[in-house]
Amino acid sequence: MKIILFSDDLLPDSDIVGGAGIMTLQLAKEFQSAGHEVLTVTATKHKEKAGNFVFEGIRVVRLHTKYYQDRWRSYRSIYNPAVMKGVKEALIHFKPDIVLAHTIHLYLS
Repeated sequence: MKIILFSDDLLPDSDIVGGAGIMTLQLAKEFQSAGHEVLTVTATKHKEKAGNFVFEGIRVVRLHTKYYQDRWRSYRSIYNPAVMKGVKEALIHFKPDIVLAHTIHLYLS
């Protein structure tokens, strides 16, 4: 089965070091060890950290988003144009059977 996991936060070098990013990575590892194909998608405010890479055996797509003030948080969490193209491309190319969207209230839409 193909599983894609979305999370605003994900190690390494995450913008927010917290439980959600750690939990998402652990879930991805467990799904992969159970024989599933896994892809994680996250975001960063730092353009140089964006890109595709493998971290601890897990494929990661890290999308760049511009910094926005907290007052725009509710609006941008519904639709963030800076990441929508990358989110759409990840879904189209990976063609997941299951989508897990975990804590996507800051950067991913």
